Amino acid sequence: MEIRKDLEPVSQYLQRLLTYGKVFDKNNVKEWSDLCYQQDYDNIYQLSFEDRNPLEEIYATGRDLAVHMSHKLEEFNYAEDYPTLKSYIESFSTGWLTEIDILEKISQTAKNKCSELGSYPWAIKMMIVLFDKQIDLLRSIRATLDIMKTSDLYKIENGELDMSTKQPNHTTNITSISNVSGKVNYQSSDHSVNINSSNVGQIFFDINHAIEKSDIREEEKQKLTAHVSELEKSHSEGNFKSKYKEFVQIVANHMGIIGPFLPALTNLL
Repeated sequence: MEIRKDLEPVSQYLQRLLTYGKVFDKNNVKEWSDLCYQQDYDNIYQLSFEDRNPLEEIYATGRDLAVHMSHKLEEFNYAEDYPTLKSYIESFSTGWLTEIDILEKISQTAKNKCSELGSYPWAIKMMIVLFDKQIDLLRSIRATLDIMKTSDLYKIENGELDMSTKQPNHTTNITSISNVSGKVNYQSSDHSVNINSSNVGQIFFDINHAIEKSDIREEEKQKLTAHVSELEKSHSEGNFKSKYKEFVQIVANHMGIIGPFLPALTNLL
């Protein structure tokens, strides 16, 4: 699907959403259908209502999620519904992305029931696996939306960036950063830090500080700081651009921490 011209500044992330949408469409058309109609799913009707209800919930909710998201993730192209990038992103403020905790409870309830039963249809086991994969996709979608919120396009539409302050022929492909400076707002609070891009080490120090202050698991903190170290090293080695793209993909699920620093990092490209 071609992405509308006015959204081209964030086209790579919209393309990612389209890719996720195709996964949801495949899940709906093939995976959920095959597990329900071609396998042993019908055997759950040998169970009492109390026992089969949490298992049926996996199928009903999982397939509804797949149907909805397969369409939702391409709706940014419908200007009559979403005239701006901001309006499309804000449309996710209600719906499935806000219900991840509920979906996790549905999954865990089904897993607990399967453990209790001991014997249950194979199709249910695979449905739970598929259900959990869709939850992971929702997290990735949420992280992608967070990345787009750091774009100039979104900030202009949201009133965070004045177009009159933008330089003509502005480009993010900056070869000289000695006079570039930026301001990073840590987790959107009043802990803003003025960063001079000539002091590259300060940028990475602040990122690591934000990671350390976050409430994620210690294991995840260690992984994130390792990736930050690799990115910092790549800057001195001259392959920062390729490493940056890889870095953004790797930390996609932690944009609440990393996202505020992306403008400063892009100034190093």
